[in-house]
Amino acid sequence: DATARRDLRTVLRSLRCMADRLDDPELGPRLSVRYAKVDLAHLVKSCCAAFSSVAEERNLSFEVDAPQRLLAELEVDKIQGVVANLVFNGFKHTPPRSHMRCVLRHDSDSDEVVIRVSDGGPSLPPNRVEALFSRTRFFDRVSVGAQALGMSLGTSRDLAALHGGTLCLQNNDDVGVTFELRLPRQAPGGVRVARRGVLV
Repeated sequence: DATARRDLRTVLRSLRCMADRLDDPELGPRLSVRYAKVDLAHLVKSCCAAFSSVAEERNLSFEVDAPQRLLAELEVDKIQGVVANLVFNGFKHTPPRSHMRCVLRHDSDSDEVVIRVSDGGPSLPPNRVEALFSRTRFFDRVSVGAQALGMSLGTSRDLAALHGGTLCLQNNDDVGVTFELRLPRQAPGGVRVARRGVLV
């Protein structure tokens, strides 16, 4: 049935990610997911609120569009790190007096949660997208090799895959790029889910 197929897709993406990362000596606990029920709307708003002073200092418009409440089953610290990394990456590349947007939605057709972070930085040629998601080094859209804080975007994509989700990028029509993070709203059947996930 549809639920079983969804669960199998989640497990398959996780296994592919694990197989791809087995030779990484620094993986540690990243190859497992400790699911917990969490209000993803609160998580996203909290991550974005941490950057409010930066937006004010740079005279940058930062819009957060999220429902009042959206429950999901995931590992809180991993996804919280991914969201914060996407927002930080947007601030890094968006010039002052520009615009950024973070949107959270529930895709009822696929029962996935969708987080989109759009910035006002430079667009990216299609042949450089994979370099952006490199795990071995941080990548700057303006100058190759520049350093960033936090995890690489490649690691963010791996953490999404461990949850059975995806992280992709597309150029906006006018300016900047949009990162789209899609995650199954529910853990696979039979997996233990803690009652409450605590935000870090």
